[in-house]
Amino acid sequence: MGLGQVEAARGHLDESLRLSRAIGEDVIMVLELASYTRLLGQAGQPERALELLGLALAHPAASPETRIKVNAVLRDLTGQDLAGLPPDAQVAFVRGAQLDLDAVVRELLGEALPTALDSQSVLFRRR
Repeated sequence: MGLGQVEAARGHLDESLRLSRAIGEDVIMVLELASYTRLLGQAGQPERALELLGLALAHPAASPETRIKVNAVLRDLTGQDLAGLPPDAQVAFVRGAQLDLDAVVRELLGEALPTALDSQSVLFRRR
């Protein structure tokens, strides 16, 4: 994927995340989060991609489509599906399952975290 295509894809994913967040549609946010991880993997951030895949799969709004997409991205990133992840990838995946969806979406969209809260506690807040 060329740079122009990556930028266009990110723009579309950002807009989808913004809209689904605005209407409170967690199912779509989680599914788009799984899509977003492809870009992170291509940008040389496979560990962050694995964390966000962990969040996407562990979130209560995860659908069967989310699981299919997560496994497809995992195969692209690691050559393995969920059952065959190497230990270091499992650690990132489990760490991601503790992340807060809204805080991650804010981060991806470049929005400021609420100033009254410590950013670390916001990112790892229980759902």
